[in-house]
Amino acid sequence: MSVIRQIFSATDRYGVWGTLSRGKEYLFRLAGDRAKQHYVTARFQTIPDEERITWLDPNDLDAYLIEGAKFARPFRNIKPVGDRHELEKATYSSRAFPGVIIGGDWDLYQKPYEHDRVFQAINAWVNGGVRWEDTAYAEHLRLGDHINPNKPDNYSSEMKNRVHKLRNSLERDGYKDKNGIHDMVSVNIGRDGTLIFNNRGHHRLALSRALGLDEIKVSVQVVHPHAGTV
Repeated sequence: MSVIRQIFSATDRYGVWGTLSRGKEYLFRLAGDRAKQHYVTARFQTIPDEERITWLDPNDLDAYLIEGAKFARPFRNIKPVGDRHELEKATYSSRAFPGVIIGGDWDLYQKPYEHDRVFQAINAWVNGGVRWEDTAYAEHLRLGDHINPNKPDNYSSEMKNRVHKLRNSLERDGYKDKNGIHDMVSVNIGRDGTLIFNNRGHHRLALSRALGLDEIKVSVQVVHPHAGTV
């Protein structure tokens, strides 16, 4: 989506002043990510650019990264709503960590992907005959309409439409190779080559697994020095 189209879309959703406010927040966040990237890449080695993007079986991502990965903590975005499920998740910024090689025990802080609420809801919806509106995740989104001041009033409806549209696209066309690196499913590679979901691209990953897709395109953020190769 072009920048101009994004601006018009945001204006329709948030209004002029809301769009200007969010634009300012985005610029501050982008500047912060750039500063973090300069710090991280100056301190740590990175994998070659051609290895940052790869295709893999979505079922090979057996876990997701959780809080406690100490190096991730200063670089994650704390959500304003106290949702324990979200707050337990750690995320390395796709801009600040472009295929960075980091040692330590960060990769040991993980949970089985089957425990992820987004995947549980989407899998039940796709394969279990459960209506979208009856999933716990849909209820969570509806709750967010009332308690999260940073979301538009119809956020749950927008998310529902977005997920339904993505499902239809994946069922019809498979996984398209057209997303920019910051829109891809994001992964980290732990010791011994363990693939750990970096908690970016939840809907795309969950739907790909639920629909039984063979391959998805991912971006690699952080790699353990004992990872070997993908």
